This record gives sequence, structure tokens and C-alpha cells, in this order.
Amino acid sequence: SETVKDLVTITGTASDKNGIAKVSLSFDNGNSYVQAEGTTSWSLTFDSHVIQDGTHCVFLKVTDGYGIEGMYSSLVNIDNTAPNIYLDLPRDGSKTSGMVFFTGQATDNIGLKKLYYTVRALGSSAQEKKQELSIENIITGSLDLSDMKDGIYNIEITGEDAGGNLTRISRNIELGKSF
Repeated sequence: SETVKDLVTITGTASDKNGIAKVSLSFDNGNSYVQAEGTTSWSLTFDSHVIQDGTHCVFLKVTDGYGIEGMYSSLVNIDNTAPNIYLDLPRDGSKTSGMVFFTGQATDNIGLKKLYYTVRALGSSAQEKKQELSIENIITGSLDLSDMKDGIYNIEITGEDAGGNLTRISRNIELGKSF
């Protein structure tokens, strides 16, 4: 099943010896159908925000020239909600002489695809570090900044889910080798 968000266009082709009269899709377990544009080559665009996030069955009803219906189905993951990230450490404004420890949580209703941190020097220095984190619900790790110049840095943790939704959370810390 594919993960989608925002405006989604579903396309396909249909064929029958008796011709295709119409193609309709249902997003509510077959309770109602929306007619697609076209017949042998068809498409339907819908706003996925009107459907609750999660895995859904999409029903496809193809009607031939004699009114005989064929039913098909497929799964689709709707994911319009960004991941949740909660960061316990480091605390904003904390000071370090080199090692930075971080802990927290990252969750998503469908699943995390990427989790990484970026460290950027604030001010005139353009130093930056970026590293992937293991994709787990619990964030733990340490980061050695001792090879970077003294100054104020922004540590940003970014989570991306299967739908491409992003959440960023950041903390500013001060690095000083004399702390």
C-alpha cells in the first residue's frame, strides 16, 4: 500500500469487450461512490484531509457497456499528520565543554521514515554537523562537539514520516572548552 497526503490523484486503465461505461471509487467501505473522469483511462483527484489518517481500503467499481459491474480493492495509507517529537535533553540554554546528551521520544501514526539531528553554529561561523539517528520511539544518544569552535549552537532534531510530513524541534546550547 502506498502512503499519500494532501491532494491525491488516483489513475488507472480499464478494459472490457463490451466497453467501459464508468469507473467509480469508494473511500468509505462501499457506502458511497465517486465517479472518476474517463473510462478506459481514468483518474480521480480527492483531498485526503477529509479522510482520517490511517490505512484504508479503496473500492473500485468498473461498469461495462451492459451495466455489469466488476469490483476491485486496494489499500492506501493516508498520512497528513506530522510526527510528534518530544525532547527532554539537551535543555535550551544549557552549557557544555564538548559532549551533548539527548533523550526524548518520536512517534508517528503511520511510522517514522527518517530521524536525524543537525547542529549549526549561530552567528558568523558556518559550521554544521548532520547525522542520522536510529528510527525508534525513544531518542537517546550523545554528540561530541569538542572539534567545533566555542560558541552558541542550534541542535535540531528532524523527524520525517512515510507521508513526507516533517517535525523539527531545536535547542540552543553554548559550547565552551573552559566550562
